[in-house]
Amino acid sequence: MLFISVFLLIFAFSSAYTEDQTDINKYIDEILSVHLPRHVKNADLDVYEVPDFYFNVRDNSASNDVFVGNVTFYRGNLTGLSVVHRGFCQRSLTSTDSFSIICNIVLPRIDVRYRIRYEVLHEHSSSYKDLERKREFFGDISVRNVEAQIELKAPVDGDQLTVTNLLLLGEEEVRKRLDFSDVNKNGFYNHLPIPIREISTPFFKSSYYAFEQALYGSFRNALERAVASVSYPLEHY
Repeated sequence: MLFISVFLLIFAFSSAYTEDQTDINKYIDEILSVHLPRHVKNADLDVYEVPDFYFNVRDNSASNDVFVGNVTFYRGNLTGLSVVHRGFCQRSLTSTDSFSIICNIVLPRIDVRYRIRYEVLHEHSSSYKDLERKREFFGDISVRNVEAQIELKAPVDGDQLTVTNLLLLGEEEVRKRLDFSDVNKNGFYNHLPIPIREISTPFFKSSYYAFEQALYGSFRNALERAVASVSYPLEHY
């Protein structure tokens, strides 16, 4: 008899937990699959314009010439913020009067693409003339399976949660590329050598930083609006 009572108690607890987890998953799925893409689109984040930036490159390796290069990154855009998948989620009581839902989310692919202009002022030590040359190309960074964690919180008797935290956890893979299919098809420009190492490292760092800024800024705002669009089911509490 005691065994049957214990079994029934465990079964009831397991059923309640399963039902609870199902409600959480449905709630998060509705936020991420239905409302978030709409708010991302309304905020023009499906193709998000990232800020321009530039820096200088110097090369004193030549004995007679000094090359001063200026690199400008412009017309940059970021895509991938509208597709977000749910990972593992759990509900917990944070205090006697509030509860929270902590959930891992995955952005399958984030792409950042810039047009790049490299300009060189070629100073001739034996002449008063300076020759300006330039070359334009593209730079891409692709981040696969970006994982982040969100925390939503509400009063115990409330059905409206708010976003209290968004944390970037990491990514599965990062692909980086400079595409020298020149924007301007000009043979004179195409022969201009590119200091790849001096350009690629700061470009990739700045592109990833632009993604982080978008995630913690505009994307979080869209997420907050998506969460505010959905009521949490309370019939089991």
